[in-house]
Amino acid sequence: MADVQAIFYVYSGLIAGNITLVTVVVSINQLMLSRELQTPGEVRSQISIVIDYRSAVEGATGEIAPVEPMGFLHLFVEAAREEAQRLGGLDCDDAGRVVGREIDEATASAIDELIDRLQEIDVARQYFKTIYLQQELSLLSRQLVYVGIPAVALAMVSLLLMTVPPDRPWLIPNVAFVPVTFAAGTLPLLLLGSYTLRMATVTNLTAATLPFTTAEQEQ
Repeated sequence: MADVQAIFYVYSGLIAGNITLVTVVVSINQLMLSRELQTPGEVRSQISIVIDYRSAVEGATGEIAPVEPMGFLHLFVEAAREEAQRLGGLDCDDAGRVVGREIDEATASAIDELIDRLQEIDVARQYFKTIYLQQELSLLSRQLVYVGIPAVALAMVSLLLMTVPPDRPWLIPNVAFVPVTFAAGTLPLLLLGSYTLRMATVTNLTAATLPFTTAEQEQ
């Protein structure tokens, strides 16, 4: 506390950094959410496409498709498992080639159905991932405003207190005040980091679509 010049720099950096951080993240989120601003015709078209997709799924699986993402994907997985069971009885060598008999029409049909189910799983997964990322970005922007604005205000007040004239020493913050305010000033960055890691992990694990894959998805 003998030389407060470094503390001035830190507080100034926290103020400028948090203002920039909140502004940039909120602006990016607004660009993402602008896709949700649609005309009635566009909304009707989107609803029609989703209904058609849901109807196609129900027609292929023979069951009512759940509205929850996990239940919807579980329906696909069960359908894919049933198609895979139809392929039972085939012998495979070490290279994974079918041996023992030629592929008949029923087996070829089961393979095609299994491929269709896997494709539908990938379509549903990518669609639900888009919804998840939109929700996460919305939550991030809202929570960042809740945390960022108080953090900026606290850093400003702390910076002003460091300029208290010598004739008012009772207003000068003590040693414990500085690290506490520094920690509070970094909360927006920690919040951004936690959301970024979570969204980046989900995106990394679902980056590839059929018929390709990545090492992360294979794990």
